[in-house]
Amino acid sequence: NFQNGELKDSEAKKMKAGLFRDQKEKKSLLVMSNNQVVYRGYRPEPEKDLTYTMLAVHNKKTGKVRLIQAERWQVAPVLDREQERSDVVQGNRIQMLNQMFGSKKIQRKTDEMEKMKTKVDNVAKQLQETVS
Repeated sequence: NFQNGELKDSEAKKMKAGLFRDQKEKKSLLVMSNNQVVYRGYRPEPEKDLTYTMLAVHNKKTGKVRLIQAERWQVAPVLDREQERSDVVQGNRIQMLNQMFGSKKIQRKTDEMEKMKTKVDNVAKQLQETVS
């Protein structure tokens, strides 16, 4: 199952999948990609499911039907590859969004805050020049 959508037949042929073990979560991890978007999902816990999902495979020559137990994996797109974001990076993203989509008042305040920031490299360079 894809979160908020479904896979078209033409896209299914392009999908590549891999099964990995997440050491941090200690769970099986399914990763799928169509060279544009990466999807991931963890293996469902069988204790929580009260029913089984079965596939019926029909052999046209013999007329026999075989039932195969299957699992339903819920996969979602990976939107941000960084697992841990620092406050500085998060602040930069908020400033960028404020500049692009904020009101004029917010844009002015963001500009003022940006001008008031001092760059550590520049201050260190000035200190070295003063000491020399």
